[in-house]
Amino acid sequence: MELRIEWRTTGDTGNSIVFIDDDSNSVRRVIDGDSYKNEARALGVFLNDIPDLDAGWEEKPVADANRDPASWGHLVMARANSGEVLEMDPVLFWHSISIQFRLRGTDAWVQPRHAEAG
Repeated sequence: MELRIEWRTTGDTGNSIVFIDDDSNSVRRVIDGDSYKNEARALGVFLNDIPDLDAGWEEKPVADANRDPASWGHLVMARANSGEVLEMDPVLFWHSISIQFRLRGTDAWVQPRHAEAG
């Protein structure tokens, strides 16, 4: 089973990372930010370190009614499990980046990988 991972949005406040089975085109699992901090962190990992999405995230169960990827909103970007970009809506991408990061005072999508100096 090949998975693709999509960033979907329902507008300025709702973003989800959905894992989709390519064979059946159905959502298998979802990372849904319950706060801006978690949402921005999940989006940062999706944009930079896609293999890291497999561990350490609280996932929502997916009801049968929500197995259709479109039920999670508009597609912003789709990536293969290996990280390559498969599809992207450039206008929605930059609008979403603006809402999620720039308008909230940061242009950083990912935390520094090195330990902070103390």
